[in-house]
Amino acid sequence: MVVRIGSPISLLVPLLKRFHHLFDDRAFNVVPINQERDLKNPTKFNAPKGCKKGKIEYRLESSDEVDVWFMYPGHELAIEVKSIRSSEQDHRRGVFQCVKYRALMQAQSHVLKSNEKIRTMLVSEKPLSRKLTRWARILRVEVKVIKPLR
Repeated sequence: MVVRIGSPISLLVPLLKRFHHLFDDRAFNVVPINQERDLKNPTKFNAPKGCKKGKIEYRLESSDEVDVWFMYPGHELAIEVKSIRSSEQDHRRGVFQCVKYRALMQAQSHVLKSNEKIRTMLVSEKPLSRKLTRWARILRVEVKVIKPLR
């Protein structure tokens, strides 16, 4: 008799998320946001008014996954999250991921004939370099630095 309990990876995910600070973020897709505290408090991220709670790993029509997504009719906020262990290269990628998400979400809005106000934000546990802060401003990517979870 064979008993299936799920894939070995799915069994490890809760442990990996709990001890994410011990791992390199490039090896594990870990969101350093306290889901219970932060996602139930959308005002912390200046999410659309009326929004009650965010969604983790929201899948766009392109199959890209936004780390955190807040939505209220007429407004959407896509958030790319980087941990304290993220490098300059990871932050640069995050800025451009936000640009990509905004373009994809605008395309979705156009196809669905909705008129959504779409924003993107890079949330990081450490400040971006001056260069990337300037790039984010030029590219209209909001940046928020949050206190690391420990």
